[in-house]
Amino acid sequence: MSKENKLNNLKEYIKILVNEVINEEDNETPSYFGGGENINVFGYDTKHFDICRSAVILFQKLIKVIDAQSEKTEKIKEKTIEAAKIVDELFGIEKEVVSNQSANSEQLDKSLEIVSLFSYMIGVIGGKMKMDLSREIAFITMHHEEIQKRFKVDMEEASTTYSAGIAPGGPGHYFTPFAFYGGRKKDKKKKKKIATAAGMKPVNENYSAMFIEISKAIKANRPDELNAIRDLADEYDIGRVLYMARTNEKGLKKAVADRVKELKQFMKGKKLKELKEGRYHDWRNDESLTPKQKVGKSVREIRDALNELDRTVKMNLKLKTELNMKSEDYWKNTHKALTKISERLVKMANKVGNLK
Repeated sequence: MSKENKLNNLKEYIKILVNEVINEEDNETPSYFGGGENINVFGYDTKHFDICRSAVILFQKLIKVIDAQSEKTEKIKEKTIEAAKIVDELFGIEKEVVSNQSANSEQLDKSLEIVSLFSYMIGVIGGKMKMDLSREIAFITMHHEEIQKRFKVDMEEASTTYSAGIAPGGPGHYFTPFAFYGGRKKDKKKKKKIATAAGMKPVNENYSAMFIEISKAIKANRPDELNAIRDLADEYDIGRVLYMARTNEKGLKKAVADRVKELKQFMKGKKLKELKEGRYHDWRNDESLTPKQKVGKSVREIRDALNELDRTVKMNLKLKTELNMKSEDYWKNTHKALTKISERLVKMANKVGNLK
Protein backbone atom coordinates (compact mmCIF):
# COMPACT_ATOMS: atom_id res chain seq x y z
CA MET A 1 0.00 0.00 0.00
CA SER A 2 1.40 3.37 -1.02
CA LYS A 3 2.00 6.21 1.42
CA GLU A 4 -0.76 8.21 -0.24
CA ASN A 5 -3.30 5.42 0.30
CA LYS A 6 -2.18 4.99 3.90
CA LEU A 7 -2.58 8.72 4.45
CA ASN A 8 -6.06 8.69 2.93
CA ASN A 9 -7.08 5.73 5.08
CA LEU A 10 -5.75 7.48 8.15
CA LYS A 11 -7.76 10.61 7.29
CA GLU A 12 -10.93 8.54 6.88
CA TYR A 13 -10.30 6.82 10.21
CA ILE A 14 -9.82 10.17 11.94
CA LYS A 15 -13.06 11.45 10.39
CA ILE A 16 -14.93 8.42 11.72
CA LEU A 17 -13.49 8.93 15.21
CA VAL A 18 -14.36 12.63 15.18
CA ASN A 19 -17.92 11.90 14.06
CA GLU A 20 -18.30 9.30 16.79
CA VAL A 21 -17.13 11.78 19.42
CA ILE A 22 -19.48 14.46 18.07
CA ASN A 23 -22.42 12.06 18.03
CA GLU A 24 -21.58 10.91 21.52
CA GLU A 25 -21.55 14.51 22.76
CA ASP A 26 -24.78 15.32 20.95
CA ASN A 27 -26.53 12.34 22.50
CA GLU A 28 -25.39 13.18 25.98
CA THR A 29 -28.22 13.71 28.41
CA PRO A 30 -27.72 16.71 30.72
CA SER A 31 -26.27 15.65 34.06
CA TYR A 32 -29.05 17.34 36.03
CA PHE A 33 -31.75 15.14 34.49
CA GLY A 34 -33.25 13.04 37.28
CA GLY A 35 -31.94 15.36 39.98
CA GLY A 36 -35.34 16.75 40.89
CA GLU A 37 -38.74 15.32 41.71
CA ASN A 38 -42.34 16.05 40.86
CA ILE A 39 -44.16 17.99 43.55
CA ASN A 40 -47.61 19.37 44.29
CA VAL A 41 -47.92 23.15 43.97
CA PHE A 42 -51.17 24.16 45.64
CA GLY A 43 -53.08 21.37 43.92
CA TYR A 44 -51.12 21.25 40.66
CA ASP A 45 -49.06 18.08 40.24
CA THR A 46 -45.95 18.82 38.21
CA LYS A 47 -44.99 16.42 35.42
CA HIS A 48 -41.42 17.32 34.52
CA PHE A 49 -39.83 18.78 37.66
CA ASP A 50 -37.75 15.61 37.93
CA ILE A 51 -35.12 17.25 35.70
CA CYS A 52 -34.60 20.35 37.84
CA ARG A 53 -33.74 20.28 41.52
CA SER A 54 -33.51 24.09 41.62
CA ALA A 55 -37.14 24.45 40.52
CA VAL A 56 -38.20 22.04 43.25
CA ILE A 57 -36.32 24.09 45.86
CA LEU A 58 -37.79 27.37 44.56
CA PHE A 59 -41.40 26.23 44.63
CA GLN A 60 -41.05 24.43 47.95
CA LYS A 61 -39.73 27.69 49.36
CA LEU A 62 -42.64 29.64 47.86
CA ILE A 63 -45.16 27.14 49.22
CA LYS A 64 -43.65 27.38 52.70
CA VAL A 65 -43.55 31.19 52.71
CA ILE A 66 -47.05 31.60 51.26
CA ASP A 67 -48.56 29.08 53.68
CA ALA A 68 -46.98 30.98 56.57
CA GLN A 69 -48.72 34.22 55.56
CA SER A 70 -51.61 35.30 57.73
CA GLU A 71 -53.16 37.54 55.06
CA LYS A 72 -55.22 36.38 52.09
CA THR A 73 -52.96 34.59 49.65
CA GLU A 74 -55.35 33.15 47.06
CA LYS A 75 -54.16 35.41 44.24
CA ILE A 76 -50.51 34.74 44.99
CA LYS A 77 -51.24 31.00 45.06
CA GLU A 78 -52.91 31.26 41.65
CA LYS A 79 -49.90 33.06 40.21
CA THR A 80 -47.56 30.50 41.76
CA ILE A 81 -49.55 27.69 40.14
CA GLU A 82 -49.39 29.47 36.77
CA ALA A 83 -45.62 29.91 37.16
CA ALA A 84 -45.25 26.21 37.98
CA LYS A 85 -47.31 25.24 34.94
CA ILE A 86 -45.34 27.29 32.45
CA VAL A 87 -41.93 26.21 33.73
CA ASP A 88 -43.22 22.63 33.73
CA GLU A 89 -44.05 23.14 30.07
CA LEU A 90 -40.48 24.30 29.44
CA PHE A 91 -39.09 21.18 31.10
CA GLY A 92 -41.40 19.07 28.94
CA ILE A 93 -40.09 20.77 25.80
CA GLU A 94 -36.52 20.23 26.98
CA LYS A 95 -37.14 16.52 27.55
CA GLU A 96 -38.55 16.18 24.06
CA VAL A 97 -35.65 18.11 22.52
CA VAL A 98 -33.02 16.07 24.37
CA SER A 99 -34.78 12.85 23.39
CA ASN A 100 -34.88 13.85 19.71
CA GLN A 101 -31.46 15.55 19.86
CA SER A 102 -32.87 18.47 17.90
CA ALA A 103 -35.06 21.50 18.45
CA ASN A 104 -37.18 23.32 15.91
CA SER A 105 -37.79 27.06 15.72
CA GLU A 106 -41.20 26.75 17.36
CA GLN A 107 -39.71 24.99 20.39
CA LEU A 108 -36.90 27.54 20.62
CA ASP A 109 -39.30 30.49 20.41
CA LYS A 110 -41.60 28.91 22.96
CA SER A 111 -38.65 28.31 25.26
CA LEU A 112 -37.58 31.95 25.13
CA GLU A 113 -41.18 33.07 25.60
CA ILE A 114 -41.47 30.93 28.73
CA VAL A 115 -38.14 32.19 30.10
CA SER A 116 -39.32 35.79 29.75
CA LEU A 117 -42.79 35.16 31.12
CA PHE A 118 -41.61 32.95 33.98
CA SER A 119 -39.01 35.50 35.07
CA TYR A 120 -41.63 38.23 34.95
CA MET A 121 -44.16 36.19 36.94
CA ILE A 122 -41.65 35.23 39.64
CA GLY A 123 -40.69 38.90 39.83
CA VAL A 124 -44.35 39.77 40.44
CA ILE A 125 -44.70 37.04 43.08
CA GLY A 126 -41.46 38.11 44.74
CA GLY A 127 -42.64 41.71 44.78
CA LYS A 128 -45.91 40.73 46.46
CA MET A 129 -44.05 38.63 49.02
CA LYS A 130 -41.27 41.22 49.44
CA MET A 131 -38.65 38.66 48.43
CA ASP A 132 -35.76 38.92 45.98
CA LEU A 133 -35.95 35.70 43.95
CA SER A 134 -33.59 36.67 41.13
CA ARG A 135 -30.94 34.17 42.19
CA GLU A 136 -33.42 31.38 42.73
CA ILE A 137 -34.56 31.52 39.09
CA ALA A 138 -31.08 31.53 37.55
CA PHE A 139 -31.64 27.89 36.58
CA ILE A 140 -34.14 28.87 33.88
CA THR A 141 -31.38 30.10 31.55
CA MET A 142 -29.57 26.76 31.67
CA HIS A 143 -32.66 24.90 30.48
CA HIS A 144 -33.20 27.34 27.62
CA GLU A 145 -29.57 26.94 26.56
CA GLU A 146 -29.95 23.16 26.41
CA ILE A 147 -32.76 23.65 23.91
CA GLN A 148 -30.90 26.38 22.05
CA LYS A 149 -27.74 24.36 21.49
CA ARG A 150 -29.77 21.57 19.88
CA PHE A 151 -31.51 23.95 17.50
CA LYS A 152 -30.92 23.24 13.84
CA VAL A 153 -31.88 25.88 11.29
CA ASP A 154 -34.86 25.02 9.13
CA MET A 155 -33.46 25.61 5.63
CA GLU A 156 -36.91 26.09 4.09
CA GLU A 157 -37.73 28.76 6.63
CA ALA A 158 -34.30 30.33 6.24
CA SER A 159 -34.60 30.47 2.46
CA THR A 160 -38.01 32.14 2.75
CA THR A 161 -36.53 34.80 5.01
CA TYR A 162 -33.59 35.19 2.67
CA SER A 163 -35.68 35.65 -0.46
CA ALA A 164 -37.98 38.09 1.27
CA GLY A 165 -35.31 40.20 2.85
CA ILE A 166 -31.84 40.16 1.36
CA ALA A 167 -31.75 38.04 -1.79
CA PRO A 168 -31.02 39.93 -5.01
CA GLY A 169 -34.37 41.08 -6.33
CA GLY A 170 -36.08 40.28 -3.05
CA PRO A 171 -38.73 42.80 -2.04
CA GLY A 172 -37.28 43.31 1.43
CA HIS A 173 -40.60 42.44 3.06
CA TYR A 174 -43.27 39.75 3.14
CA PHE A 175 -46.18 40.15 0.77
CA THR A 176 -48.72 39.28 3.44
CA PRO A 177 -48.69 41.99 6.11
CA PHE A 178 -50.17 39.63 8.72
CA ALA A 179 -47.95 36.67 7.83
CA PHE A 180 -46.94 36.06 11.45
CA TYR A 181 -50.16 37.09 13.13
CA GLY A 182 -52.39 34.31 14.38
CA GLY A 183 -55.94 35.38 13.65
CA ARG A 184 -57.44 32.13 14.82
CA LYS A 185 -59.63 32.05 17.89
CA LYS A 186 -57.20 29.83 19.79
CA ASP A 187 -54.32 32.22 18.98
CA LYS A 188 -56.28 35.11 20.48
CA LYS A 189 -57.03 33.04 23.56
CA LYS A 190 -53.36 32.15 23.86
CA LYS A 191 -52.35 35.82 23.65
CA LYS A 192 -54.91 36.72 26.30
CA LYS A 193 -53.69 33.89 28.53
CA ILE A 194 -50.09 35.07 28.29
CA ALA A 195 -51.12 38.65 28.94
CA THR A 196 -53.17 37.81 32.03
CA ALA A 197 -50.94 35.04 33.40
CA ALA A 198 -48.87 37.45 35.46
CA GLY A 199 -51.95 39.11 36.92
CA MET A 200 -52.12 42.02 34.49
CA LYS A 201 -55.39 43.67 33.53
CA PRO A 202 -56.82 43.11 30.03
CA VAL A 203 -56.11 46.73 29.12
CA ASN A 204 -52.40 45.84 29.25
CA GLU A 205 -52.76 42.59 27.34
CA ASN A 206 -49.97 43.55 24.91
CA TYR A 207 -47.40 44.06 27.66
CA SER A 208 -46.24 40.44 27.66
CA ALA A 209 -45.97 40.36 23.86
CA MET A 210 -43.90 43.56 23.86
CA PHE A 211 -41.74 42.30 26.73
CA ILE A 212 -41.03 39.06 24.87
CA GLU A 213 -40.22 40.91 21.64
CA ILE A 214 -37.77 43.16 23.48
CA SER A 215 -36.01 40.24 25.16
CA LYS A 216 -35.77 38.39 21.84
CA ALA A 217 -34.44 41.45 20.02
CA ILE A 218 -31.42 41.79 22.30
CA LYS A 219 -31.18 38.06 23.08
CA ALA A 220 -31.76 38.64 26.78
CA ASN A 221 -32.53 35.45 28.67
CA ARG A 222 -30.75 35.81 32.01
CA PRO A 223 -33.04 36.70 34.92
CA ASP A 224 -31.03 39.81 35.78
CA GLU A 225 -31.32 41.05 32.18
CA LEU A 226 -35.07 40.43 32.13
CA ASN A 227 -35.43 42.25 35.44
CA ALA A 228 -33.47 45.16 33.96
CA ILE A 229 -35.79 45.29 30.93
CA ARG A 230 -38.81 45.31 33.24
CA ASP A 231 -37.24 48.08 35.31
CA LEU A 232 -36.57 50.18 32.20
CA ALA A 233 -40.12 49.57 31.01
CA ASP A 234 -41.50 50.74 34.35
CA GLU A 235 -39.37 53.88 34.24
CA TYR A 236 -39.66 54.92 30.60
CA ASP A 237 -42.80 53.07 29.38
CA ILE A 238 -42.53 49.73 27.63
CA GLY A 239 -43.55 51.25 24.29
CA ARG A 240 -40.42 53.40 24.24
CA VAL A 241 -38.23 50.45 25.19
CA LEU A 242 -39.79 48.40 22.39
CA TYR A 243 -39.15 51.23 19.91
CA MET A 244 -35.50 51.27 20.96
CA ALA A 245 -35.31 47.48 20.57
CA ARG A 246 -36.52 47.84 16.99
CA THR A 247 -34.37 50.81 16.03
CA ASN A 248 -31.26 50.64 18.20
CA GLU A 249 -30.54 47.14 19.52
CA LYS A 250 -26.95 48.00 20.42
CA GLY A 251 -28.04 51.01 22.45
CA LEU A 252 -30.68 49.01 24.29
CA LYS A 253 -28.21 46.23 25.06
CA LYS A 254 -25.92 48.80 26.67
CA ALA A 255 -28.82 50.35 28.58
CA VAL A 256 -29.86 46.92 29.88
CA ALA A 257 -26.27 46.06 30.85
CA ASP A 258 -25.96 49.38 32.71
CA ARG A 259 -29.26 48.79 34.48
CA VAL A 260 -28.14 45.30 35.52
CA LYS A 261 -25.08 46.86 37.18
CA GLU A 262 -27.21 49.53 38.85
CA LEU A 263 -29.67 46.97 40.20
CA LYS A 264 -26.82 44.81 41.54
CA GLN A 265 -25.30 47.80 43.30
CA PHE A 266 -28.70 48.78 44.64
CA MET A 267 -29.37 45.30 45.99
CA LYS A 268 -25.91 45.16 47.52
CA GLY A 269 -26.45 48.52 49.20
CA LYS A 270 -29.94 47.49 50.26
CA LYS A 271 -28.67 44.34 51.93
CA LEU A 272 -25.95 46.25 53.78
CA LYS A 273 -28.52 48.84 54.85
CA GLU A 274 -30.87 46.15 56.11
CA LEU A 275 -28.09 44.67 58.21
CA LYS A 276 -27.19 48.13 59.48
CA GLU A 277 -30.81 48.85 60.41
CA GLY A 278 -30.83 45.85 62.70
CA ARG A 279 -32.62 43.28 60.56
CA TYR A 280 -30.26 40.66 61.86
CA HIS A 281 -32.98 38.15 62.66
CA ASP A 282 -34.35 38.18 59.09
CA TRP A 283 -30.85 37.57 57.79
CA ARG A 284 -30.16 34.89 60.37
CA ASN A 285 -33.42 33.06 59.64
CA ASP A 286 -33.05 33.24 55.86
CA GLU A 287 -33.05 29.59 54.80
CA SER A 288 -31.85 30.23 51.25
CA LEU A 289 -28.23 30.20 52.54
CA THR A 290 -26.48 28.00 55.07
CA PRO A 291 -24.64 29.68 57.99
CA LYS A 292 -21.33 28.84 56.31
CA GLN A 293 -22.50 30.50 53.08
CA LYS A 294 -23.74 33.57 54.97
CA VAL A 295 -20.40 34.08 56.71
CA GLY A 296 -18.44 33.38 53.52
CA LYS A 297 -20.52 35.80 51.47
CA SER A 298 -20.28 38.52 54.12
CA VAL A 299 -16.51 38.13 54.39
CA ARG A 300 -16.20 38.46 50.61
CA GLU A 301 -18.25 41.66 50.72
CA ILE A 302 -16.03 43.01 53.52
CA ARG A 303 -12.93 42.13 51.50
CA ASP A 304 -14.27 43.93 48.43
CA ALA A 305 -15.21 46.98 50.48
CA LEU A 306 -11.73 47.07 52.04
CA ASN A 307 -10.11 46.80 48.61
CA GLU A 308 -12.13 49.79 47.47
CA LEU A 309 -11.18 51.67 50.63
CA ASP A 310 -7.52 50.81 50.13
CA ARG A 311 -7.61 52.14 46.56
CA THR A 312 -9.18 55.39 47.73
CA VAL A 313 -6.57 55.88 50.47
CA LYS A 314 -3.69 55.19 48.06
CA MET A 315 -5.13 57.63 45.53
CA ASN A 316 -5.30 60.40 48.14
CA LEU A 317 -1.81 59.66 49.44
CA LYS A 318 -0.48 59.94 45.91
CA LEU A 319 -2.30 63.25 45.45
CA LYS A 320 -0.90 64.55 48.74
CA THR A 321 2.65 63.60 47.74
CA GLU A 322 2.48 64.98 44.20
CA LEU A 323 1.01 68.32 45.28
CA ASN A 324 3.21 68.61 48.40
CA MET A 325 0.18 68.95 50.64
CA LYS A 326 0.51 69.11 54.43
CA SER A 327 -1.90 67.99 57.10
CA GLU A 328 -2.38 71.62 58.05
CA ASP A 329 -4.00 72.18 54.66
CA TYR A 330 -6.93 69.90 55.49
CA TRP A 331 -10.30 71.10 56.70
CA LYS A 332 -11.03 70.72 60.40
CA ASN A 333 -13.74 68.19 59.66
CA THR A 334 -11.24 66.15 57.65
CA HIS A 335 -8.97 65.84 60.70
CA LYS A 336 -11.93 64.74 62.84
CA ALA A 337 -13.01 62.22 60.22
CA LEU A 338 -9.49 60.75 59.93
CA THR A 339 -9.33 60.29 63.69
CA LYS A 340 -12.69 58.52 63.75
CA ILE A 341 -11.71 56.36 60.78
CA SER A 342 -8.51 55.28 62.54
CA GLU A 343 -10.46 54.39 65.69
CA ARG A 344 -13.05 52.43 63.72
CA LEU A 345 -10.38 50.53 61.81
CA VAL A 346 -8.79 49.44 65.09
CA LYS A 347 -12.16 48.27 66.41
CA MET A 348 -12.88 46.55 63.11
CA ALA A 349 -9.55 44.73 63.24
CA ASN A 350 -10.47 43.37 66.68
CA LYS A 351 -13.88 42.22 65.44
CA VAL A 352 -12.35 40.53 62.41
CA GLY A 353 -9.88 38.84 64.73
CA ASN A 354 -12.80 37.41 66.71
CA LEU A 355 -14.24 35.93 63.51
CA LYS A 356 -11.16 33.76 62.99
